[in-house]
Parts: sequence; C-alpha cells; structure tokens
Amino acid sequence: MKVYAVDFDGTLCTNAYPKIGQPKYKIIDYIKEIQRQGNKTILWTCRSGKQLEEAVVWCEEKGLEFDAVNENLPELIEKYGNDSRKISANQYIDDKSVNVEEIEKMKEVRGLKAEIRADGLHISGYVNVPGRESRPVITPRGRVVEIIEQRAFEKALAKAENIDLLVDHERRVASTNEGTLELKEDAVGLRAHTVITDELVIDAAKKGKLRGWSFNMFKVKDEIEERADKLPLRRVKEFLMSEITLAINKLPVYSSTSIEIRAEEEEEMEQRAVIEEIQVIDRREKEKKVDYSELENRVPKLMEEE
Repeated sequence: MKVYAVDFDGTLCTNAYPKIGQPKYKIIDYIKEIQRQGNKTILWTCRSGKQLEEAVVWCEEKGLEFDAVNENLPELIEKYGNDSRKISANQYIDDKSVNVEEIEKMKEVRGLKAEIRADGLHISGYVNVPGRESRPVITPRGRVVEIIEQRAFEKALAKAENIDLLVDHERRVASTNEGTLELKEDAVGLRAHTVITDELVIDAAKKGKLRGWSFNMFKVKDEIEERADKLPLRRVKEFLMSEITLAINKLPVYSSTSIEIRAEEEEEMEQRAVIEEIQVIDRREKEKKVDYSELENRVPKLMEEE
C-alpha cells in the first residue's frame, strides 16, 4: 500500500483558480485506479475555506473521495502524535512537482563527455532532448514555448544525405558521410558521437574552451497551440537539418533565425543551442602501449630451455 498526495488546480482540473477549471479525466481515472489497487490518497491543495469545500464537492461529483484532505492520514497523526505541515506520502502528484532523480539523470544526460585519445578528440552526449518545453523563444511564428516532438530527429536524420559538424558555424571538422560523426535519436534524445582529429579543436579542448553545441532546422512543420495564460505552445513535428555546430570562440545563442540560400532559394534557418559544462579528460598517457620487447626476446630462450 502506498500513499499518494494529489494536487487539485492544474492537476485534477485545468488551472482557473479561484474558479474550478475543466476536469482532467486522464488524471482523475488514474487516481481512481490507484485507489482501486488499495492505495491511500490525500487531496493536497492550497485551497481553503469555501474554495476547498467546492473542490471536495467537485471531486465527489467525479467519483473521487479521499482518505484525507490537507492533512496526514489519521493513522499517521496517531502514530507520531501530531499533524506535521508536510504531508507524508510515497508519491506527490502535482503539475508543478519536480522529480529529483529525473533532474540528476537529465544533468548527466545533458552533459558532454570529451576525451582526448591517441586517435583524436572523442565527444559524445545529447544535442537535444525532445518532448520537453523550452524556455521562451523567438521563432518565425512569434514568441512561443517550444516542444520538439519525439521522433522528429529520427525523421530528419532519415531524410538527410549528410550532416556536417562545424566549429563556430564556419569550419567543417567531421561529418556523417565521412564516418567521423554519428547521430541517432534514442529513447532520451538526439545523441551524437564524433572523433575529431583537427589540432585546433583538440588544443581548444585541452584549454577548456568548448562551450556546447547547436543544431539547425529548416522546412519546419509545426502546430501552434494558443494558451490563455501562457505563451503559445509550438509543437515541432518535422524538419530538415544539415549541421550541428561545436561552439568554441562564439558563445552560442539559444535561439536564432536567419535566411540562407539553398538550392538557389531563400530558406529560413532556425538554430537551437545549449551551453554545457564540459570536462575534458586526456587519456593519451593511459593509452601508451606497454613495452613487451623484453618479454618477447625472452620467449625464444624459454622455449629452448624446455
């Protein structure tokens, strides 16, 4: 048996406080299901007085009855001799909640890993994690919050004949055609791995000058969702891409739009970037080959002795 603390505004219904918004039936059905499984639920909301009473009645009308409202379960109050300000639960269902484990995972995911090896500079990491709302951005559709949908990168990669890796949007140092750049959308996002032999880039890495990277997109297919109390939500469904960029001397701007000439036509080009803390590890010393010459010289003698 688990205890679930459930928020009201923005969770069981859309946020229209002090009024009650439209019901979110998927969430309501989910709460009913965990109740049927024998779990305890607590309505945990900032509402009080009349607004709280209205919320409780509204829930009852939707078939939701809670084991407690804005207080801990009776058995816990009895056990500890008080009703603490913090609701004790195994899980908190709230539209504004943050999962600590997810933050830690995303911090690890978003970081770039760079290693200097004998064959060049190996860089790997996620260029972008789709399915999440961006910060506010200026786009050809105006100022919006943006979500790049899952599989949009997969579609872009399938259509691309080649994708270059540039330095500061200028100099090519790797590409998918050359086999020096690998790009794939997995369950997390657009993952890149590259091996760079360019000495200027390797030297910049040693000096800690790698800033992050960005990608371009054009011929974007999207949908705009107008929202009453927020910026419009732009859902990017498909696009083409031709490059990702490693930033060294030019600090990447998160979002930018420019016009480029492609196939003798003007093309609206959008850039999305992320600044990363990049730790560079020099593994060349560890990769030095062990000298086996002495042992190799002794082997024939040992065989003769036998």
